[in-house]
Amino acid sequence: MPDSNKINDSLIKHKIDNDLIEKIFLGIDKNKNYSKEQKAKNLVLITSRIDKYLNTEQKIKIMSWCACCKTGKRAKDIRNFSKKYKEKNLHEKIKLLSNVQYMSSPKIKENILTTSIEWKQDNIYKCACTSFTNINIGKVSKTYCLCCAGHFKYHYEKALDIQLNIKSVISSALNSQGKYPCIFEYNIIKKA
Repeated sequence: MPDSNKINDSLIKHKIDNDLIEKIFLGIDKNKNYSKEQKAKNLVLITSRIDKYLNTEQKIKIMSWCACCKTGKRAKDIRNFSKKYKEKNLHEKIKLLSNVQYMSSPKIKENILTTSIEWKQDNIYKCACTSFTNINIGKVSKTYCLCCAGHFKYHYEKALDIQLNIKSVISSALNSQGKYPCIFEYNIIKKA
């Protein structure tokens, strides 16, 4: 999940001009230890400024680079899946992937892969990102959710032995304030 420091690191890594980074972080002290609620408010502000100053390609690169859970149990589960089902075709792997914890149920149509994360509590779709857990922050830009799209991209590429580009965040629990699930869409640009 992106915090302000990780987003800052990503902006630097992707060679965003220092003056622009300063505009994005204007009024936010990157070294201050804010409360959880203030951190969430800062992320909303940072994301709105990213929307204002960067193009779609830059937003995708910067936010997807911030993806969490690329190591640990999820990475191990994906490595095991990849080895176990190496000989299966793409459509078979996609069907089997829904059996891996936290990997959702991706679907493929032509060269588009779509995944939907449908976590609900009390009939309200929830975001898995701990930056916003138990905080009512209001509507959050879908740009923030490119981080989560990057998480699934990273693991799907390894599990399915394909190359993906993030096409869009179709909907998100944060952006819709719980009305819709998180749905991410990817272009398949290289199949094994």
